[in-house]
Amino acid sequence: MENLPKLINPLAGIVLFTANFVPFVNPEVIYHQAYQTELTTPQSYTVLRTLSVVMATVGFLWIWVAIRTTQQIPLLKATFLLVSAFVLGRVVGLLVDGCEQDLTYYELGFDFLVGLLFL
Repeated sequence: MENLPKLINPLAGIVLFTANFVPFVNPEVIYHQAYQTELTTPQSYTVLRTLSVVMATVGFLWIWVAIRTTQQIPLLKATFLLVSAFVLGRVVGLLVDGCEQDLTYYELGFDFLVGLLFL
């Protein structure tokens, strides 16, 4: 269990980087096919690419810090905060935008499973 943070922290960065690099390269792969989001203007592609590359960069930085730091527990707490932010966004989306979002429930399930690693 002592080495678990050394595994979780870079893994969180890898997931964050990968999940956002793909839509940066091709926004339709995730946003249109998975989320049924219509990309109707060049601006919509640009906004999604911008958000994706920013989050991919955060993932890369997370990997870099996880590899270089000896203080894994504070980074693990930051990882928990990051996962909590995703949960908050998804729950607010369900409450405000409607509960008929099947993919969001799967994502919440994943987030909660990841959260169990912090216990």
